[in-house]
Amino acid sequence: MQSARKTPTPSLSSPPNSTAQVAQEERRTRVSALLKQADQAVKSNDLNAALASVRKVYEHDPKNMYARAYEDRIVALITESEAKKGVPASQRDLPQPDPAMMHEKVNEIHSLQEMEAQKRKQKEQDAEELEQRARQASVNERKELLAKDLQSLEAEALKRVETMEQRMSEQVKRLLEEEKHRLEEQSRGALEELKASVERAQAVSKSKLEEQSTMDKLKAETEAELDRMKQQFKLQMIAKTEAERRQIQAEIFKKLKEEQTKKEVELAVRVEDEHQTILQRAEQKTREVALETYRTQMMVMMQYKLPPDVLEDLSKGLRISLSITDKEHIQIQQSVRSKAFIDAVKEAWKHGRLSHDESEVLENLGNLYQVPPAQQKAIHAQVRQELGVTTQPAVILALDDEEFILEFIEMILKQKYGSVLTAKTVNQALKLMKQTKPSLVISDVNLGTPDITGFTFCERMTQGEYGEEFKGIPFIVMSAISDDFFIKSAKQIGAKAYMPKPFTREKLERTIQLALS
Repeated sequence: MQSARKTPTPSLSSPPNSTAQVAQEERRTRVSALLKQADQAVKSNDLNAALASVRKVYEHDPKNMYARAYEDRIVALITESEAKKGVPASQRDLPQPDPAMMHEKVNEIHSLQEMEAQKRKQKEQDAEELEQRARQASVNERKELLAKDLQSLEAEALKRVETMEQRMSEQVKRLLEEEKHRLEEQSRGALEELKASVERAQAVSKSKLEEQSTMDKLKAETEAELDRMKQQFKLQMIAKTEAERRQIQAEIFKKLKEEQTKKEVELAVRVEDEHQTILQRAEQKTREVALETYRTQMMVMMQYKLPPDVLEDLSKGLRISLSITDKEHIQIQQSVRSKAFIDAVKEAWKHGRLSHDESEVLENLGNLYQVPPAQQKAIHAQVRQELGVTTQPAVILALDDEEFILEFIEMILKQKYGSVLTAKTVNQALKLMKQTKPSLVISDVNLGTPDITGFTFCERMTQGEYGEEFKGIPFIVMSAISDDFFIKSAKQIGAKAYMPKPFTREKLERTIQLALS
């Protein structure tokens, strides 16, 4: 489409002022007339006449993409044995569920429950094995820490004993030195006295040699007595030091044993606390898995839309097998119903069922999922906000050369939107747009005029040729042809959506709703 319109098209209000423009307008008129003949022939199911009209377009415009798309579509219709006529899903009569199908669904749910139970059991076994390994690793680690603590305490005790022995040895050595010095002083004094006596004796009588001998003997005895006293004192000090060392060692080992007992008690308490914590976590995890499994099964049963009595029987069996309390059942049931109601409301908006008779649809969904009216309004408001559905009145401008199409569109849209404007030509549409700026424009491709098509009107409008204030207005293109080429062309020129004819109420409302959002 872009390659066929590279040259800017003049405004509708500007008259042709050259021979080239007159020739171009004449070609457009003939091409539009031929395409209109082809469109009418397609509507009357005269495909050969439609194909001939489309091929005549190439005589005036060999590169007309619209004619080529028409030709491809008509050739495809000719090769088909009969046209496919689809019926919208909203107009189909939904079959009522039969007992056999209900029984099959119940069996399927039971199978899902058994599979979930087996998976849950396997997960519990894996979790128990991991926790057993964790407990064993924790006990071994505590034992290693205790052994390291005991080794450090023993090393510290031995170091303290060695320090005490060294200190006591130094003290004994110092005492022995002091005692030796004292005894040497005493001996020295005694020897000096003895020497003085000997000298006096020698002075008195040199003849008394016996006294000399006695003095030598006395000296020897005195020295022997001194040696004996030294040896006895040394033994006493060694015995005293050994007793003190044993006492200190006994006190140290007693304290070490008390600390060891205390460490063992603390380790036992910590191991027990960790064991209780692991058990509590395992129990909590198992409980969470059971609640999540029950919630999942409730969602599955809610999606199957089972009868209330069947749903109650299945939920009772699940509550017994998973140990679900009544309080937990009520909370999960309310949560699942709210979630199912939210999903149903979103689905209704996406399929356009809430664009009219909104209260009736919400009431039916609320009764189906047992959601209170106050909660229904809050959920609906939340869903509207998430989907970006506007609550302000919108002005819709519909453009088509068929009167009954405009009447059908106006009848449908007036039930929801504040104002619906209709026009048969682009000039009428532009006048209405200048009076009231529309929120959305929906236009047919073939407008029945020789100068402009719906594609051209959309392209000029999105490019701002009619004014910058209309440039951002959403534009919907509708046509009797629903080929992929037309859909891609509509997106390339800036259309918000492409809606094929014929369309239903639901299709129209949903397309406009998505375009406005």
